[in-house]
Parts: sequence; C-alpha cells; structure tokens
Amino acid sequence: MRSSWQMKSNEWFKRGSDQYLRIAVTGLRRSGKTTFMTALVDALLHADASAFPLWQVAASGRLMGSKQAHYESLHIPTFPYAQQREMLSQGLWPQATETLNEIRLVIRYQPSGAIRQRLFHHRDLYLDLFDYPGEWLLDLPLLEQSFQQWSDSMQQAFALTPVPTQKLFNQLSQLDSARPANDYPLDAIAEDYQHYLIAARDVGGYWLQPGRFLLPGELKGAPVLAFFPWFGQPVKHPEQLSEDSCYRVLQRRYNYYRDQVVAPFYRDYFSRFDRQVVLVDVLDALNHGEGAILQMQKALCQALESFHYGRRHIFNRLFSPRIDRVVFAASQADRVTLDQYPALALLLDELLAPAVNRIRFSGTAYQTMVTSAVVATEQGRIHGQSALRGRDLSSGEMINVFPGGVPRSIPESSFWQQHHFDFPQFLPPSKPLNQLLPHMRMDALLEYLVGDKLS
Repeated sequence: MRSSWQMKSNEWFKRGSDQYLRIAVTGLRRSGKTTFMTALVDALLHADASAFPLWQVAASGRLMGSKQAHYESLHIPTFPYAQQREMLSQGLWPQATETLNEIRLVIRYQPSGAIRQRLFHHRDLYLDLFDYPGEWLLDLPLLEQSFQQWSDSMQQAFALTPVPTQKLFNQLSQLDSARPANDYPLDAIAEDYQHYLIAARDVGGYWLQPGRFLLPGELKGAPVLAFFPWFGQPVKHPEQLSEDSCYRVLQRRYNYYRDQVVAPFYRDYFSRFDRQVVLVDVLDALNHGEGAILQMQKALCQALESFHYGRRHIFNRLFSPRIDRVVFAASQADRVTLDQYPALALLLDELLAPAVNRIRFSGTAYQTMVTSAVVATEQGRIHGQSALRGRDLSSGEMINVFPGGVPRSIPESSFWQQHHFDFPQFLPPSKPLNQLLPHMRMDALLEYLVGDKLS
C-alpha cells in the first residue's frame, strides 16, 4: 500500500505536468447534478465521433478511450455511476445525492501534430469529478459572515418566501438577547426553523441556510444544528452579554457550525478545484414565481463568491489551485422548444451577472450554454406551433405539450400578478446500457471544459 506521501507526490507530479483536473459540478438542489454526473461519465466512457462531433479529440479520431481509475482518498464514497446509469436504462431519473462522493476518470488520447505524436504514442488526462448535495453549497457564504450578518441576510430571505412565516418570525423576534438561554426552548425553536426551511424548499425556495438543516447527513440530531438566526434587535456588543445569554449561546452554536462543519468541508474539497460547471434549472425557478427566481439568484451569486478564480500557472496548480474556466449551463433545456433557447441563455446571463462580473475580473474564462445532459423529449410542431412530446413525470404516459415562452430577462413584479409559468417535467427515455444517452450540447461542454488539455 502506498504511503500518504507517495500519493501526494504522485498527485503533485500530475498537477505539475498539467495532466490532472479537479472539476466542480456545482448547482443548487434540483439543478440536475447527479443526472449530469452520470451522463458526463457515460459520455467519457463511451464517446464516439458520431455522437460527439463538437468534442474535437473524439471527432478527430484521437480519443483512444476512457476508464474509471483508482482514487486515493479511501474515506470518500465513489460516485455510484453503475447504479445511476441502470436507473436511466429503466426510464427513471437517478436518485438525488445525499452525501459527498467522487469518481476519477483517465482519458487516453493521441496528441495532435506529427512531432508530438512521434514523441508520445499516447497521453493521459486524469479527471476528478465531485458530486455533493446542493443543500451543502448553500453554506459556503457563512464562512465570511458573523452570526449577526447571517441573521440579517436570513431576514431578507424571509421576505421572498411564499411559505407563511409570521408565527415563526414573531417567535424569533420576541427573544431577549440578554436573558438566559434556559428561559427559552431553543431546541424546539430550531426544529421549527428547520421545518420552515423544508417547507420553503418544497415550494421553490433556494436561499435557505443552514443547508445541513435540509440534509443533515451524519449530523442528524446533533446539538450543532440547534440554532437559528437572530431576528430581534441587532446586538452591537455581544461580548458584553453573559456567556449563558440567549444571544451568546446561539452565536456560539453558529460559530461552531461555521468553523467545525462548513470550514473543513470547504478547505478539503471546494478550495481545490481547477474547473467548474455551474448547473442552473432556470425553468423550475420560473415555475415557482418571482420569489424563487430572486432567491435562486441570491443563493447562487453568494455561493460562487466562495470559489477561487484566476489564471492557472505551475505554482498555483501545485499549491493553490484556482478555477480558470467555468461553464454556466441552463440545465434540462429540453423542457422548452428550440426557439426558446436564445431567451433561456439571456435569462441565465442576467441571473448570474453579479457573479460573472467578479469571475471576469479575475481573468477566468467562462461560457454560457443551454444544455440537457439527458434529452427526455422530442421536438415537433402541432397545428403549426412548436411543441414537445415525452413521458409525463407523474403518470408515465406519452403527452404532447405547448410549454410556452421563456422571458429574455427577469420579469418585473407586476408581470407575476397576471402571469405564471408551467414548464412540465418528463421521465427520461429507456436507453439500454450499451447505448449512449441522448444529449444536447454535452460535446460542446466537454470541448470547452477539457478540450485545451487534449491537444
């Protein structure tokens, strides 16, 4: 068995020779990360020139193949590609991720150019792909926020949720910061706050923190989750309160959660990515209305501030990786007709504008795409109108739908009073394991994401 020093030196060698990329597949809950991961692995393992004409290494015939490789971090579960692909073969969507997992793939290819081909019969590019619950992404902004700052931001989120919150708001705002914590049922209030977050998520909420309240994992029932935001009068000098005061107890629990749960997760995984795919299900947010759109924008832009962006060179490849290329993908675009793709791309650009400005300033390259990792519908026309055909998610029956138009920008508040969106959801087609999954622009995404490393 190799020592940890040997494993680390092997990773450094790959990084130094630019044969290694850690790719973050980022997205909020319902963005389709697990399906995307399954489809991406499937594409890499079975790609051919006919199905991936825009991926140059495949189209040129230089792709020799890909395979799953051994990953040294034995404490991280392996992404269950085989099980997820089996579900797709049965016409079912993969199960959502409930914990962190990873998969390492090695792409073998022939270098381009006669001289390089004489020097190298083949070269290998190692890709590490990570999947994780979208709920956990929501916690990254806490790293830069004090308890009071986080509480203020959660008050803003309350105003955007369609879930009735007056009773809970009153309960939170009536707490006395100086009174002993034992005078209040803090654990019960924390449980009520968790129920609020779950209810808000179920009706399209996105800006919901802490994320572990929604998917606690191994922290279920742990005292670290027994806190909630402070909605009373802001406390300017908390150090003047006693240690057992209501405010100080909540502050202490929040700080522990931030420092002992969120910070290690960020340090060990999120701070070391080289490239990033940001999946955004714009259509689901439109279905849930104005509050969902605004919450999605806020949550995504806040979370993306936690990643390291900038140009890559040998020093930061080895010691301080930075994300030097980003793909922003409007996912599940097969739920609308082809003529709506330009509008969907423009809307995605507007939603992510605050985050993109920072990424552009850092010198990071980025591209916006409209994609479907697995295409579940057929495009057509009925009575002269653009329409879709697919298996209804609820009934499983084949249906024809006119999904309607996508706004080219975020609608004004007055628009939502008279209009709503209803983009349907479909089941995936049943594709045997030996057949490639139908996709839209996954080859273009692969070319932009890793094409420069396969020349």
